[in-house]
Formats: sequence, structure tokens, C-alpha cells
Amino acid sequence: MLFELKTPYAVDSAIMGETERLVIILFQSGQSDLEQFLESHQVLLVNMAIFFKVNIEMVPQFNNIYDITEDTVMIFYKNKHVQTEFGSKLIKVIESDKFVQIIQKAYINVKKVQKEIKARRTKQQ
Repeated sequence: MLFELKTPYAVDSAIMGETERLVIILFQSGQSDLEQFLESHQVLLVNMAIFFKVNIEMVPQFNNIYDITEDTVMIFYKNKHVQTEFGSKLIKVIESDKFVQIIQKAYINVKKVQKEIKARRTKQQ
């Protein structure tokens, strides 16, 4: 079961509050195949990502900001939107193995960039 974020504050807190894992948010208005797809991958990716869902009818504030339509999945890391192989949003179920690979690759890439930034800051001091 995906955790449901019921207010704009809860969405912002989830995006900003997680500092180690990717934040994967499903924006939808009802139960969908995409929700079941994400639920089935939650345990496998628990060390790399945390999953949430947002009802776009109850929390419409993000619809225009991120151009959200029904069943849109977005990924964030440390309050930044993450682009992946499927673009800025996942709007359909993809092959299970491919999804896992994309999330793993995104996680590795954001961690690599984080290390590079730390290294640059250390050199500048």
C-alpha cells in the first residue's frame, strides 16, 4: 500500500524531508494499474526509494506546477525533480525489470552527483 499524502504541506514535506532515498509520487484521482504496479515494487526498492500517492482532486495545487494528468509518477531527490529515461513523468506501466533498472540507475546517479559536489566543496576550502 502506498502512503497517501492528503495536503500540499504533506507533499512538500515528503519531497523535502527525505534526504537519502528517491521520493516517488503517484498523482492520481482513484485506484489504478499504475498504483498496483508501484506497490508491487515498493519492497524491492525500499533502500533506494520511498513511495507516495496523491489524489489530484483533493490536492490540486501541483497539477499546474508540474503539468500533472491522471496517473502521473514523478521522482524527486533532495527537493529536486529527477529526470529519468522515461522523461520527467511516468504515465503508463512499463516492464517491471525496466522500471527497477531505471530507479536503480537514477539512485546511483544522484548519489554520484552528490559525491562530486561534496568533493568540489572540499577542494574549494
